[in-house]
Amino acid sequence: MNNVSCTNCGHSISAKATVCPSCGHPHRPARSRAPLIVVLALLAVGYVVWGLGGHQQAQPSNTAAAPVSAPVAAAAPAPPPPNPGYTLNDQEERLLRLMLVDEFRTYAAGGKTLAGSDEGKGMTDAIRVTADQYQRAYDRNEVAGDKAYLGKHLVVSGRVTSIDRSVGQNYFLQLAGGTNMFMAPHAMMADGYTDYLAGLSKGQVVNLACDGDGMLMKSATLTKCVPANDWADAEASRYIANISDRVAAHDELAQLLLLSSVALASVLPATSPCFAPNPNVEGCRPDMAKFKKMDDPAPFLAAAKKLNIDLNALKKPKAPPPAPAS
Repeated sequence: MNNVSCTNCGHSISAKATVCPSCGHPHRPARSRAPLIVVLALLAVGYVVWGLGGHQQAQPSNTAAAPVSAPVAAAAPAPPPPNPGYTLNDQEERLLRLMLVDEFRTYAAGGKTLAGSDEGKGMTDAIRVTADQYQRAYDRNEVAGDKAYLGKHLVVSGRVTSIDRSVGQNYFLQLAGGTNMFMAPHAMMADGYTDYLAGLSKGQVVNLACDGDGMLMKSATLTKCVPANDWADAEASRYIANISDRVAAHDELAQLLLLSSVALASVLPATSPCFAPNPNVEGCRPDMAKFKKMDDPAPFLAAAKKLNIDLNALKKPKAPPPAPAS
């Protein structure tokens, strides 16, 4: 079996491992698939570049429209106020949410995403860090640790070493990290996660979203922790709620996301797993693959007309670098 070195602690681990059994740092196997945002954003730009070579881009209609929840402004040197635009229907918004949830969950798990790149700057303010990195930062210099993490939103991965209760009903996790086993990171859970804690086991690797809370008795402390999947759902909702402002400010990634969701919804059948009541990424990927093989730019050109997006102004986002071959 091929082994590689953990990028965090240096221990030898299986190339197929998803986490380091020593420190809990996430490891993405080389065959891991790119998040849906990356696939669809690159696909959208590919169609646009190809399509504009032989098609006249549709001009925006002069007909006035009522204000809607996802306005799109025409490209201009300075961002204009939000314009009336296009309201996403249920299927389009479901696809948009699916892409965003997949992106944020991949980010929290340590994968390479647009959210962790310059192209995705501003998608989230959460800093990604392992429990080991968090504790060691405080072990080296508590003042520097506070400057980097205190009061900030963090997504933290780590291996559970104990599941405990302090005074009252204040439950917390102790995570592996640092140089002293008696001074390890403590993660205090937010209210309402008693059942989640009851289902955990020692040695299990968890991904959490927490607030950095400094150092207490030599242990780096995390508070208001929630499972990373719950955080990803909330971040997706926050992004969608603010997408009108992002588009009005000419955020190119926001425009590509809207363009992709509208175009894809127009060609997928109503029975697609992507439109299921509780869709999941893997269930939706087969239909995404069919869409990727299409050689017709028409869905994207039609979506651009609906959204009033200037295709010529969009730039191709950079895909995250591929994982090294095992």
